[in-house]
Amino acid sequence: MPDVAAAKLHDLPIVHRSAMLAHWVSAFRPLAVSGTSGKSTTTAMVFEILRGTGRDPSVITGGDLLALQD
Repeated sequence: MPDVAAAKLHDLPIVHRSAMLAHWVSAFRPLAVSGTSGKSTTTAMVFEILRGTGRDPSVITGGDLLALQD
């Protein structure tokens, strides 16, 4: 993995994805979306609803959100 090799080369910490997710879930108020279909769409809608109420949400998703491509 080139990203891991680059991190090692620059003496940067390497954090496992599950440890990173555990940190964010414990440090903030999480909202999870699960199911067999429509998760990315639902996540995008929830993200936009929260932004529309003046909040500043973060998102971890496998789908592409157009709002984040600015």
